[in-house]
Amino acid sequence: MIEDIQLAAEDMSRRIAEQEVIANNLANVNTAGFKRDRVFLDVLTDATIASDTETEEITVFDQGPIKETGNPLDMALISEGFFTIQTPEGIRYTRNGSFRLDPEGRLMLVDNAQVMGENGPIEARGEVSVNEQGDVFVNRVRVDRLRVVTFDKPYPLRKQGNSLFVLEDESTPEVEVENVRMKQGFLEESNVNAIEEMVAMLTVFRYFEADQKVLNTEDDILGKAANDIGKVY
Repeated sequence: MIEDIQLAAEDMSRRIAEQEVIANNLANVNTAGFKRDRVFLDVLTDATIASDTETEEITVFDQGPIKETGNPLDMALISEGFFTIQTPEGIRYTRNGSFRLDPEGRLMLVDNAQVMGENGPIEARGEVSVNEQGDVFVNRVRVDRLRVVTFDKPYPLRKQGNSLFVLEDESTPEVEVENVRMKQGFLEESNVNAIEEMVAMLTVFRYFEADQKVLNTEDDILGKAANDIGKVY
């Protein structure tokens, strides 16, 4: 009986972790370049789930929908790979091509996150255009090419906010994408499907309720047994 209570409590804890992941996915349904996460359990619905079973959070790197924005600084990758971004903490990677120019003419993703070309950080003081292969032109003069790299799968990347990823092991080699394809004036949207996430959230909630009922029932039985011990009729 004590074991049943422990198992139900542990399963409820896993369901809470799963709900947090789903909630984060939904919160980023409109975040450009965001990649949804999924939680896997060794056993999902079996009431005899082992006490040493753990949740595993995995990022799904499927491409999101491509949306036209008309902004010449927006870039959507329609091939594999990641844009390379220089941050104060080091190199990061992203599918979010929502770029902008800072007052110094540097191409940026967010504050202190510079977009990298093959020759280093890209500077673009003037009219910017980018072709399908990622070549950057300023006032019709080619200045560089956006650096797009990939990695052996499964991708050795960990999320770090702002749709940025960091290598789990800095010694992992980058692989330059040979056949880069991108579209200027477009963005890759989040690959979160809001309807699917809502259905998943409801499903997890129902499992949580079932575990809660088991916990309450076992607790009631245990309480009655404890109170009845030693009673003389």
